[in-house]
Amino acid sequence: VEGQYTANDWSKYASFTPTQAVAPDAPLLLAEVQRRDIRAEAWDAAQKVKAMLAEYRISVPGGVDLELSHHYGIERFHEFGLTLLTIVNRGYCKKLLVCLPGQRHPEQFHRQKEETFHILHGEVELTLNGQTQLCRAGEVVHIEPEVRHEFFSHGGAIIEEISSTHFANDSFYTDPAIHQNANRKTLLTYWMV
Repeated sequence: VEGQYTANDWSKYASFTPTQAVAPDAPLLLAEVQRRDIRAEAWDAAQKVKAMLAEYRISVPGGVDLELSHHYGIERFHEFGLTLLTIVNRGYCKKLLVCLPGQRHPEQFHRQKEETFHILHGEVELTLNGQTQLCRAGEVVHIEPEVRHEFFSHGGAIIEEISSTHFANDSFYTDPAIHQNANRKTLLTYWMV
């Protein structure tokens, strides 16, 4: 019908919130639904990550999964967030974690995954079970399963994570508000061009 959202309006970047009840099988009308498109925010974040990787000459193969983790919504990504590039996820896992300047990754733990962080660039204030330590480029830190961990970087950091297999349901944030945010990840594909 005229004034209705169509399939062309839907994308992984768009969310729709009805402003009033919608009857079953009724059209979603532009006037009755708020549409939020995060394409510009996701593009901006991905470009900043790509520029940081290029500046510090970190090579990334094309076609890998890029995850923008925006724990409290994309509008707070530069405050609370992290970009993860999954290079390998088999019996072992290798990721690059990009923490933009001023970004914090909130406290979480894993029940199965054991991680090793190798700081490739920058400095990270890493907190393990409530104890904070400053980690600089070249340092290596091991994180056992069940260890609560969070980190923050004033100037930005790139971390190589080498771990056991990553399972999608094995990240447990200590702030329940994060688990209530069903749209806390934007998944893209990283290309070198």
